[in-house]
Amino acid sequence: MSVHRDLIISLTAQFRIPAIYPYRYFAEAGGLVSYGVHAIDQFRRAAEYVSRILRGAKPADLPVQAPTKFELVINLKTAKALGLVIPRISLQTTGTIPEPYSTISATRTSSTPSATPSFHPTGSATSGEISWHGSPHLKRA
Repeated sequence: MSVHRDLIISLTAQFRIPAIYPYRYFAEAGGLVSYGVHAIDQFRRAAEYVSRILRGAKPADLPVQAPTKFELVINLKTAKALGLVIPRISLQTTGTIPEPYSTISATRTSSTPSATPSFHPTGSATSGEISWHGSPHLKRA
């Protein structure tokens, strides 16, 4: 899907279709919203597995781990172009919301894969991350 990322994003913009993508780089490239696993965290956790194997652990003895860190990225510039309003009451931050996109990180609070992740405040406005409380409510301007 990422091979045709730019085409997909341009077509959704041309036909004014609000779309949600699986990876952060879609929102960074102009997509409206992405929600998915935090890729850097996945790579870090994979490196921990490699380290354990190199220290002598048997791969068959290592537990399978579900992703625990997710991120929601909203491209505010694209939302504005589509005429969508994201209520400021839903976006709580210590400073201004960085343009062109805002990052909201989420951490799963339960170890079960079917659990709904809850959103916890992370970072600050200077790091490009903001807090998210509750569900996103998008409406046409």
